[in-house]
Amino acid sequence: MYFLFFSTLSICSCLLAFTLLHKQIPPTPHTSSVTTNTEAIPSSSSPPPLSGKLTYDVFLSFRGQDTRESFTDHLYTALLQKGIHTFRDDDELVRGESIAPNLLKAIEESRYVIVVLSPNYAESAWCLDEMVKVAECKKEMGQKVLPVFYHVDPSEVRRQTGHHFGKAFEKHQKRYKAEPNKVQRWKDALFQVGSLSGWHLQDG
Repeated sequence: MYFLFFSTLSICSCLLAFTLLHKQIPPTPHTSSVTTNTEAIPSSSSPPPLSGKLTYDVFLSFRGQDTRESFTDHLYTALLQKGIHTFRDDDELVRGESIAPNLLKAIEESRYVIVVLSPNYAESAWCLDEMVKVAECKKEMGQKVLPVFYHVDPSEVRRQTGHHFGKAFEKHQKRYKAEPNKVQRWKDALFQVGSLSGWHLQDG
């Protein structure tokens, strides 16, 4: 049972790694079952290409309590084994409410962002702030974003509904009642990223 579960994780991880390789990422200055979500937001014009310093091939955005020791760890290992320079934040357990400047910088300096949208992702204000930055970089810099829907339905992410994302936002709306713009930015970012083509990792 556990062997099959982790084999599925490994397969999905390798699939993502090979996808990035097939996109022929230029080098940076540093020596269950899987389905695809195909709904995407139409765009009238293409965003400008990435410019400025690119330190990483990939930035991983994830909720540690859900996937740090399972899917994200498999994915991180698979990416490194394929020579894909990847940023993964390992300080989640000691961080505070406000997103650290070094993380914002790492997002800006990454060619791709893989967002692992797991059941408890929306519980974290930190993860949601990352999501806002990712959506901003996608729009303004043409950054490529690859969402992984890990045991959540893409529609729940887009609409902030369901047992996980819906309940998380009920709490956020109460907690940040005096900051409605903050919550709306989170919702807008989730809608944008949740509407992108990505991978849907289901139970089983």
